[in-house]
Amino acid sequence: MCSAAAAESFVEGVREVEEAGREPTGEYVATLNGPMVFRGLAKSIKDDFSGDKLVKEFGDEKIALSLSIEERSDKPTSKSWTSMREYVEGDVKGYIKQLPVPQNLADKFRPILDATFCRHRKDTLYMWVGRASTVTATGVHSDDEDNILVQLQGVKRVVLFPPDAGEAVYVNDKYDDGTRCCDADVYAENWREKWPKLAGVQKAALKVTLGEGDVLYFPRNWYHDVRILPEDNIDRKSGAIDLSVSVNVFSTWWPRYVVEEARRSFFRSLHNAGWYKADNCVCHRSS
Repeated sequence: MCSAAAAESFVEGVREVEEAGREPTGEYVATLNGPMVFRGLAKSIKDDFSGDKLVKEFGDEKIALSLSIEERSDKPTSKSWTSMREYVEGDVKGYIKQLPVPQNLADKFRPILDATFCRHRKDTLYMWVGRASTVTATGVHSDDEDNILVQLQGVKRVVLFPPDAGEAVYVNDKYDDGTRCCDADVYAENWREKWPKLAGVQKAALKVTLGEGDVLYFPRNWYHDVRILPEDNIDRKSGAIDLSVSVNVFSTWWPRYVVEEARRSFFRSLHNAGWYKADNCVCHRSS
């Protein structure tokens, strides 16, 4: 018979992210050394990202669709194509990841960004659209820019690890632009056997469940697993539209951005030419 400790899921033993008791300011956020959640900060714009409005915005434009947990080295990178109309109105499976946010929608985030980050920065916004009725995940990874995750439709769960947890979350050598990809699956039942080093960072890890309008801030280089779980979205089913929509914003002080983008651009060019980690990446379909 398994012991209670062995039966415990990894996430059950993780602490919750602290909730801010105040509105964000650039000066306040700059003092934060770890994640912080601002409940309801984006409620005023969440209805601008309904399925109907996304169809109106993107229509039949071809959009890349991810079909696997690409960050894992034991998972092939599987891609396909869809359109927002086909995705929202049909029964397309998969995850629309890192879709650039059009300027007219990006402008809706300006008050939030100006309140959260200091001036003289470069902001880059990406949209994530998934099926709220299907387990959909972005595997554990870190990004080299400060980040806010804005949940707009549906519910998402996030598990985070500090920057020094790389060995414990099993960093791999898969290429992603500005990202360190990892193999650990924090929701796996056999996590103690398959990724035993996770146990050493369980007390340092944090978790949060984001509802519509919630905003999660976390600093650069924090590892994070982000996923949609059907049980969180059971009340969201409404006909054929059953979506989880979020926008993440990478924000970096301009001088740092110029230096780091030069480095990213160098490796990006090598990779796209097939000279660096060809066929070992999240961006191209595995052969």
